[in-house]
Amino acid sequence: MKLLLLYCLLLTYVSNAQSVPPVSDSVAAASHPMYAATVPTLGTNRAELYLRAKLWLLNNPSIGRYRWLSDRNTNLIAVKGAYFLPVGFGGTWLYYSLKLLPANGSYQYSLSNIYFRKNGSTTTVPAEQVLAASPASRADRRYQEALTQQVSLLLSSLRTGMQQPTIP
Repeated sequence: MKLLLLYCLLLTYVSNAQSVPPVSDSVAAASHPMYAATVPTLGTNRAELYLRAKLWLLNNPSIGRYRWLSDRNTNLIAVKGAYFLPVGFGGTWLYYSLKLLPANGSYQYSLSNIYFRKNGSTTTVPAEQVLAASPASRADRRYQEALTQQVSLLLSSLRTGMQQPTIP
């Protein structure tokens, strides 16, 4: 029984040694976009792009868990999502905010508020801090690779979904 207790204490110590250092929630709530672009889609109107964006949201597993709001008058679609990454001890959640604004012949996207939260923890780490960290440690490299891989998967699926016509 004492050996089990010692093992649990050691496990807790080791799991915290590989975590990304926490920062306050006010820093994690920075709202400037990390990834933003205007993508031209020639020959499409605003209503068609709005419908494509909604279909992309509903039919895309690469965005993880999400909640979304849309406004038909302004055509703004706002998404708050979370994606589980098997990085670190126990896994990590990657949270993000995505805004889509379709217009005639193009659409704008803005990916912001990207941060990590370890599974079962309340502290958050903004993605800017993870990307700015020196990749000297193996844990930092894994977080950086997971972030870039998930963001590129999300944005490539967005581009693909916005190019597909809604009515064949």
